[in-house]
Amino acid sequence: MPANPSDRPAAASGPATGRAFRLFKDWFWRPPRPHGETIVDRRVSPLELLYDLAYAAVIAQAANHLAARLSAGGLIEFTVVFSLTWIAWANGSLYLELHGQPDGRTRTFFFLQIGILAILAVYAADAG
Repeated sequence: MPANPSDRPAAASGPATGRAFRLFKDWFWRPPRPHGETIVDRRVSPLELLYDLAYAAVIAQAANHLAARLSAGGLIEFTVVFSLTWIAWANGSLYLELHGQPDGRTRTFFFLQIGILAILAVYAADAG
């Protein structure tokens, strides 16, 4: 047994580890799809449906607040929250439609957005 840990043979950094890293890199770091490149027979994925459902939860919480406080001020607050939510949804949906890839980076960013939306749904009623 070598006295110095750096003198050990590098068995873990062999070709298998390098190949695994390249596969992960290819899966995670693919560039976005070029604009204009269409996917023939594209179908909506369950992740996209979950993404839309998270936005629906935010809007539903804002609507519950409007129903409890039906006034001009409540309507203005709902309109602001709804408008900002719609802009964010349109931005994310258009990015996925125009540039999204079935890779790890796209999925990771969408799961991150869904997590943030879950937090927003909790606090959307008090946004005004």
